[in-house]
Amino acid sequence: MPRFLVVSSRDIAIGPVAVVSLLLGIMLREELDPVKQKQDYERLAFTATFFAGVTQATLGFFRLGFLIDFLSHATIVGFMGGAAVTIALQQLKGLFVIKNFTKKTDVISVMCSVIQAAHHGVSQIFL
Repeated sequence: MPRFLVVSSRDIAIGPVAVVSLLLGIMLREELDPVKQKQDYERLAFTATFFAGVTQATLGFFRLGFLIDFLSHATIVGFMGGAAVTIALQQLKGLFVIKNFTKKTDVISVMCSVIQAAHHGVSQIFL
């Protein structure tokens, strides 16, 4: 029977890694279409994750994990809150079934897109 190494980390338990993964996916989709340019999209995703892994391995090799202690809890909570707002605003497209929705993730662009869809009337939102 195989043995599994169980580890825990208070930083990963908070969830910034998952949020960074989601935001990386959004950024990659802005650069390349994953359907039309599948190979280039995968190559860009692998390159980004490769360099993230090299950075993490380098920090681990030089035992620089203590640098995380300089990130305050308020910083991590602020990052998570901002990411939650970004993700929640992106869900407005599906909630209101808006066809022409912005691809940007900032608050102003998303709200302008929702207001513009509402300005064009219910037919724009629900059809």
